[in-house]
Amino acid sequence: RESEGTGKGKKQQKRGGLNTNMLMATRKDKRTINSGT
Repeated sequence: RESEGTGKGKKQQKRGGLNTNMLMATRKDKRTINSGT
């Protein structure tokens, strides 16, 4: 099960790469806006 989980995780990372990047960018933007204000 562990090996299967790792394989699925790798596939999910590739698929959700864009989503993760978007979320990270939004979080960074919010932090920058908050610190700027």
